[in-house]
Amino acid sequence: MKFLGPDAAKKKKEFAVFVRDVFPQIIKVEALNFIDENFDKQGFQDETLKKWQPRQVQRYRRRGVTRGGMSKLVLTKAGKSDLNRPILVKTVTLRGSWQGMVSGNKIIIFNNVIYTKVHNEGGKCGRGLSVNMPQRQMIGPSAMLDFMIQKKTEKELNKIFK
Repeated sequence: MKFLGPDAAKKKKEFAVFVRDVFPQIIKVEALNFIDENFDKQGFQDETLKKWQPRQVQRYRRRGVTRGGMSKLVLTKAGKSDLNRPILVKTVTLRGSWQGMVSGNKIIIFNNVIYTKVHNEGGKCGRGLSVNMPQRQMIGPSAMLDFMIQKKTEKELNKIFK
């Protein structure tokens, strides 16, 4: 332990605390920040940003009759507000429900909102599974998340081994 200098025993203890207490918290916090950033960026960050598919605005109503005898489709007030609203954040329920916990040597990131999985993975949903929801991934293996965890870990380790 000569290479750590005269305070090697102290650094060894600090490192043990880091591994047991600090590192799992870094992973938890960085994962939750990563999910939140995905909502900000409207896509999933891996090696590149995979933008979420835009929602389909279906809030139109027929109004008046044009010269050709056809009625004109006009966006309703709700449809207009949907045009400028970010994807997956109408009520903030999905975005705000992400939680993390450290249990022993496991870090668990979870969301109890029932429609989280279909948004994250895509698939059939609705009554009779009549709606095909596009994947709008917000969590999963990611090179960007790994990088965020690595940078924060290096910063904290440098405090111990400066």
